[in-house]
Amino acid sequence: MAFAWEGLALDVNKDWAPTTISGRRDAGYVKLGDGSHRAIQIRWQEIRGAVDLESRLRTYLKKLDGDSRKRKIALSYELEAAENGIAYRYQGAFSGRGFASSEIDPRRVVFAEVSSTRSERLSNQHRKLLSTLRCCTHENSETWSVLGLTVNLPLGSVPTKREFVSGKTRVIWRLDKSGIEAQRWGLAAQLLAKHTLTEWAESVTRLPVVSVTEDHAILESRTWHGARQMAVVRYQEDRNQLTLVQVSSRRESLRPDVAWIG
Repeated sequence: MAFAWEGLALDVNKDWAPTTISGRRDAGYVKLGDGSHRAIQIRWQEIRGAVDLESRLRTYLKKLDGDSRKRKIALSYELEAAENGIAYRYQGAFSGRGFASSEIDPRRVVFAEVSSTRSERLSNQHRKLLSTLRCCTHENSETWSVLGLTVNLPLGSVPTKREFVSGKTRVIWRLDKSGIEAQRWGLAAQLLAKHTLTEWAESVTRLPVVSVTEDHAILESRTWHGARQMAVVRYQEDRNQLTLVQVSSRRESLRPDVAWIG
């Protein structure tokens, strides 16, 4: 299963979920956990001027050393050159393996690591992280994926709100003066056993269906002040989920379709 946020993506097992998401495109942090003692952490920062990966990495490790010494345990670490940056490992109050790179996204420095509250070998998890971490920004769109919700949105979409609850994932973005909302609902087969796709789509979006097929519906309504309310709803049978993307905009070109749903 993919996790994609702010232009960075990686593949994780379905039991990994975000526990912390902070910052914006220029600087941010994501932490994923699987309910055990391990975590995946990704940090990024916009490149301004010359890039000195080793200096930035040593500053980060110095902070980890300070945190570790508060527990009266000194931090030891090793650095080595990697194909796309600098690989590192550390051992102290926590253990971790990661790498720093400015090549995953040429506009940002990215730190990615697997860490653990225990002393253990992390080479397998680190190898998988290294092989799947990638940029997910395309020519005119960008992929966002979290907890089964995968959408392809226009570049410049800025997340403003998120809601992760059992059976439902909801994220809201702002794009200039337009609003974009995406929702993922689980147990779709059970929902559609009680309602048709048209009935369910109209109930959730509060918009009229203008076209419908076996697996998706298009909805649209114009409000009194000229903005359009538009939505696409897709039934993804192989995932047993329903995904919708709803847009509020005055821009005629900002029209969601099935391709917006991954």
